[in-house]
Amino acid sequence: MTKLQQLEEEIKALKESIGSKPMVEYTQLYDLGSDRFALRAPLNITLEFYEDEVIAKLPEVEVWGAGNTESLAILDFKGQLVSMYEDLVEFEADGTLGKLPRMWLKALKKIIVEEP
Repeated sequence: MTKLQQLEEEIKALKESIGSKPMVEYTQLYDLGSDRFALRAPLNITLEFYEDEVIAKLPEVEVWGAGNTESLAILDFKGQLVSMYEDLVEFEADGTLGKLPRMWLKALKKIIVEEP
């Protein structure tokens, strides 16, 4: 194998490696798209861009949404976050939350408020 062929193979391997890793950005949400719940302050979320999908997530509470575009991923994320919050509040009232879900709810109560 010539030096040129070796370099071409290394470049090909690097391109494949880079292609499998998402591009990551951060953005802020200002509302949840809900008539019932609102954010106390802007919420920082992570966006991961893959070849044919975007993932919006909040790692602290292990909630995420996905879509073909950034907007669809954010819309799905908002729905998932509201749904998770509602479930956690319901299970808290039943006294059936485990340690990790209690931590999630504690964090979410600091950022989500129920509208009057």
